[in-house]
Amino acid sequence: ISRFLSNESGAKNDTKTVVLSAYAQLGLYNDQVMSLAIDDTAPLEVRYHALNAIRYISSVYLDDTEQYD
Repeated sequence: ISRFLSNESGAKNDTKTVVLSAYAQLGLYNDQVMSLAIDDTAPLEVRYHALNAIRYISSVYLDDTEQYD
């Protein structure tokens, strides 16, 4: 699934939002999702779906001591 997120030339916003919605439903999350969520240049709908995917992740898998710039 994540190859659609990293393929900047071929992935359109609609494709990215569908992939991010699948991430949210499947409970998947990786660095590409986080990068899209914090990317100020990404379209709003893409950022929304990235944040939505992160929101559905179980707190067991999150490390509160880990910090990101």
